Amino acid sequence: FNAFLKTLEEPPENVVFILATTDPDKLPQTVLSRCMRLDFHRVPAGQIRENLRNICTKHGVEIADDALALLASNADGSVRDSLSLLDQCMSSGETFISRDLVLEFLGAVSEEFYLDLTEKVCTHNVADAFLLLDQAITDGRDVRQIMKDWMAHYRSLMITKYVRDPRDMLNRSEENIEKLRNQAARIDIEEINRSIVTLARTIQDARYSPQARILMEVAIVTIASGLSYGEEAQPAPRTKSMQPRPVQKTLPPQQPQMARPAPPASSPQQARPAQPASNPQTAQSARPAEPVQSADPVSPAPADPAASQPVPQEPLSAPGYDLQDLEEIWRDVFEEAEAIKPSMNAMRKATLVAMNDREFKVIVDSPFIRARLESEKQMIADLMEKRTGVPRRMAVRLDSDEEQAAGKSVRELAAEASQLIGVEVKVKREE
Repeated sequence: FNAFLKTLEEPPENVVFILATTDPDKLPQTVLSRCMRLDFHRVPAGQIRENLRNICTKHGVEIADDALALLASNADGSVRDSLSLLDQCMSSGETFISRDLVLEFLGAVSEEFYLDLTEKVCTHNVADAFLLLDQAITDGRDVRQIMKDWMAHYRSLMITKYVRDPRDMLNRSEENIEKLRNQAARIDIEEINRSIVTLARTIQDARYSPQARILMEVAIVTIASGLSYGEEAQPAPRTKSMQPRPVQKTLPPQQPQMARPAPPASSPQQARPAQPASNPQTAQSARPAEPVQSADPVSPAPADPAASQPVPQEPLSAPGYDLQDLEEIWRDVFEEAEAIKPSMNAMRKATLVAMNDREFKVIVDSPFIRARLESEKQMIADLMEKRTGVPRRMAVRLDSDEEQAAGKSVRELAAEASQLIGVEVKVKREE
């Protein structure tokens, strides 16, 4: 941009530069100030429908109103996408384009499918929901398209809860609107919101995963269980298992009273040494059957300090960044790095776990991947600064299985490297 400024300010005669971008906020202000800005918006669905109808009329093809509404909805305001979808449908040679034909070319399923799937999930019938999804995939439907349309179905349920006449907003017939209204009446708005968030995150993750079906099945279980997307990653069970420990700390002061079954002394002078406050071993020997004493729950110096701290000391995210933010930041940096160097797909197996004002920490599960990231540390740090606006240095470490991973043989590391970079790595032994 800096090299282009002078030419842009004093362009050659009879030359007009047209700059196009989908993110004008990333352009320098020096460039924006030298341009006439024209913002283009998405075309309304009604205008797209009329355009598609005129094209079908000119080609002698009849198209149903619900098919037009489906094409316009999937075009999402893009005239180019709407024409591409219509061209696919017209390539079938049919003189009448129905909604079912459009669904077939979209790889989508009917509205009844989502009504049925939502009903099974809301009644916690996960088994039948899995079978319904399996049948749709067997019929050749695209699982990613199913995710998008299912999220759109929940959005339709939300709209019908608040809008009295949502036909124009949803591009649905009165019959389908009534079905949506009946189902929305049986579902709480909180459940609809959680489901939309879960499906939105699942769709985002499915873009980078070859196992989109598994992610879809996990989303079904999550929604049917009444959970939100982030709850699965919370270490709640491990935290609860630590709760009894502070309760046990109240037991040792009661040890003198629990030692009363000892034989009575013949004189007060003989009775005084029976108090075990200064000798806990005496109290334990007097009560060999007491299970609390054998556990020793209040040992001030445990043999293994790490065992008493199962929760990591360092925070998983810096102030202002939660786990979802870190995941999105790392994904953006990974995409740019892979565009610069395809070999940086090693970042796919790394996880950004923490970030403060000075550094960001990345966890990997392989010494080879750690070495690969270390070799491109500066490039990754520059991309991170570009993404967050703050210069930070990168720290890479192995996960909790560090000892096991570091103990891999040279041949195992070579095989792992071969699989990662797609080129066979051979080990040569020096005599």
